[in-house]
Amino acid sequence: QVGGAQWALLWPRPQLAPLYSGLGPALLRSAGGMAIWLSTRNGLERSAPESLQRSPWARDWLVGMASTALTDACTFPLDTLKKNLQADGGSFPALARRLLLRGGWPRLYSGY
Repeated sequence: QVGGAQWALLWPRPQLAPLYSGLGPALLRSAGGMAIWLSTRNGLERSAPESLQRSPWARDWLVGMASTALTDACTFPLDTLKKNLQADGGSFPALARRLLLRGGWPRLYSGY
């Protein structure tokens, strides 16, 4: 027979709060990343040299690649914060402060 304590270990009550602990950084990365990507893409597409204007597939590939690289470089720290919040919990500002104190800005680019 399984007692109450054993049953709680086997079937813990679901908790919804940990599922949403990384929501803030995820939303910031998504919305901010889209703004960075669109503005970079539009600016690069307009200023592409004439040789690339004649080859739309090459222009679109290069512009998309450069826009994606810049967006990822700008928003990767938010992804690191999101993953740490999902794994360890806590608050967004406290975690950001803790990671910056441990390793500075490079710590935010080292991933989880």
